[in-house]
This record gives sequence, structure tokens and C-alpha cells, in this order.
Amino acid sequence: VKAYYRRADANLALNKIKLALLDFRRASKYAPKDPDLRRKLQQCEKAVKVMQFEKALATPQEEVVPAYSKVVLEDMVVEEGFTGSRMAKDAEGKDVVTLDFVLSMIEDFKA
Repeated sequence: VKAYYRRADANLALNKIKLALLDFRRASKYAPKDPDLRRKLQQCEKAVKVMQFEKALATPQEEVVPAYSKVVLEDMVVEEGFTGSRMAKDAEGKDVVTLDFVLSMIEDFKA
């Protein structure tokens, strides 16, 4: 009985409530009138019910996708009359942010 009680008490302290409940129930079979054991068993059963209730109310967390990962530069159209800074193209023809582009943008924003 002592071993079940002590292991259950340790599991309860470690927040392993389901394991603690199993050991408290085993110990209560051998010492059904022990008031401390009954109190801990009730406390553990209550904690399990609270966990089940919280699990039932929980909503699945959606994965947050950053906005920048949705941006496709190739799909953006720059008007022909645009006089600001333009991104350079790499060997494959994709837009690339270069130091010159950033510096010219800074100058455009200052103006």
C-alpha cells in the first residue's frame, strides 16, 4: 500500500495525473478506509475530470503562416510610368533585392 501511495503521490506532484489515479485506486483496494488516501484519490479524480473538460473545450490551433511567405513577386505588376527604384534581375530572370536597390529606395523615401 505504501509503495502505491508514494508512487501515486510522486506522479501527482509531477503532474502525471492519470498514472497517479491508477496507483491511488490500487492502494485504495488495500486500504479503503484510509482518509488521506481517499482525499488524494478524490483530488486526483477531480483533476482528471478537469483535464477531460479542458480537452473537450479545446480548439485546434491553426498554424500561423507569415504574410511574407504568401507574397509572389513575379505576380506583382509594376506600372510602366513608375519612376521609383526597380529590383534587379538575376540570371534566371527573378527579382533580387540588392544593396543598390535598398539604397535607392531609402533615397526615394527621403524625397
